[in-house]
Amino acid sequence: MAKGKTRHFMKTFIDIPRWVGVEEIVTVARSVKSLGRSLFVPKQPERIETFEQAVERLDLTEDAIKQRCRQYYMFAVIYAIAALLFMGYAIHVLFLKHYFTFITTVVLAVLLMTFAFREHFWYTQMKYRRLGFTFQEWLKSVFNY
Repeated sequence: MAKGKTRHFMKTFIDIPRWVGVEEIVTVARSVKSLGRSLFVPKQPERIETFEQAVERLDLTEDAIKQRCRQYYMFAVIYAIAALLFMGYAIHVLFLKHYFTFITTVVLAVLLMTFAFREHFWYTQMKYRRLGFTFQEWLKSVFNY
């Protein structure tokens, strides 16, 4: 009978997988996997339409389109200037040997540059009145090559 009590004690009170948090580790691993998949697998567009069809569907006027273009361009400029300021500050703190601050500031600058790219990408699509630009087409339109 002592053997059964020992086994019951071991199963009840010494639960190593629960102590380690195996269920939480599996949950986090699944979340990371789905996040990685969403980052690297492009979403399929909900609808495929031309610029003219989108203008008609959204009932946009020519003035509204021009205003949106200005908004996208201004946001892109603001984000780019902020990113440059952050990069300048990052270089400053690097010389002061504040490495954690440097890394954090560079990450924020990169984030701001991605926002600037997104806004300028939308601006470019509206400027050329064409949806579905690729990155290469965007580069060609920006650098005229």
